Amino acid sequence: CADQSSVEFFQGAGFSNVLFMPHAIDSHLTYDPNSSRDYDVVMLASCIDFEGIRAGWKQKYSSALCQAMDEAAEITLSDQVTPYYQAFVQALNHQVTKQSGIDPQTIDFVEVLDEIEMYIRGKDRFELLNAIKDAKVDLFGSADGSTSWLSYLKNKKNIVFHDPVPFEQALAIMKHSKIVLNSCPWIKNGGHERIFAGIASGALVITNENP
Repeated sequence: CADQSSVEFFQGAGFSNVLFMPHAIDSHLTYDPNSSRDYDVVMLASCIDFEGIRAGWKQKYSSALCQAMDEAAEITLSDQVTPYYQAFVQALNHQVTKQSGIDPQTIDFVEVLDEIEMYIRGKDRFELLNAIKDAKVDLFGSADGSTSWLSYLKNKKNIVFHDPVPFEQALAIMKHSKIVLNSCPWIKNGGHERIFAGIASGALVITNENP
C-alpha cells in the first residue's frame, strides 16, 4: 500500500501479508538551478467528473447508503487525518445506529469505497483550483469522458488549459515551474510521486498535509 493507514486497515481486517511502499522517484532526478522558471503555478492532473459520480449513486444505492457515502466524503475532505475507508465505516455505523435499514453484509465495500475515492479525488482537485483567484495556473490534464476541466472551470480566467502530457514531459515542466499544485486527499499517511518529483525539480510543492 502507498498509505501507511491502508496497511493498518488491512491488518485490522485480518490480513498479515501487507507491505507499506509509498511512491518514490528516481534518486538521480536533478535540475539546473540556473534554468528559467517560466510557469508560475502548474497542476498536472486529469479531470474527474465528481458531480457525475455522485449523481450516479442515487441510481445504484439506497438513500441511507448515499447519505453514508456523502458523510464519508465530507469527513475525509474536512480533516487531514481520517482515511476515506475509516470515514465510511464511521458514517455507515451512524446510519445503522439510526436504524436506516442498511445491512452491511449486503454492501459491496470494494465498489463503494472506489466510488468514494474517485469522488474525493475529483472534488479536491476542483476545490484546489477553484480556490486560486489571481495567480495564473497552467493546468495539464485529460478530460473525463464528456466532461473536461474547461467545463468545470470555464469561469476561471486565471487558468490556462493544456492537453495532458506524458510523465517525462511532466518532469520537464516541473523543472520550469515555480509552484506545483498537488491534490492527494486519499493518501493520509504516505507519499505520492508528484510531491517528490516536484521537490526534486526545484519547485515549491503545495499539497495536502501529510506526516
